[in-house]
Amino acid sequence: MKGKYITVLDFEVGRVYQYEIKEGDGEYGYGDHYERWLGDLGHNLSNCEWMVHDNDTILRNYKLNTSTNG
Repeated sequence: MKGKYITVLDFEVGRVYQYEIKEGDGEYGYGDHYERWLGDLGHNLSNCEWMVHDNDTILRNYKLNTSTNG
């Protein structure tokens, strides 16, 4: 199985973190255990947003197309 990633927007420290997780990594596995795992890593979940996804790409300095058609 290909790895998955958790990206965390940690507002408390003003940083974005990305962790790679693979099947069988650690005692947490998949499912409801992510929040406990992130807390164990030191994230205050009341001051974070996070998501699990398949792609490790983070877009930086993304240029929004502001032109209008018509």
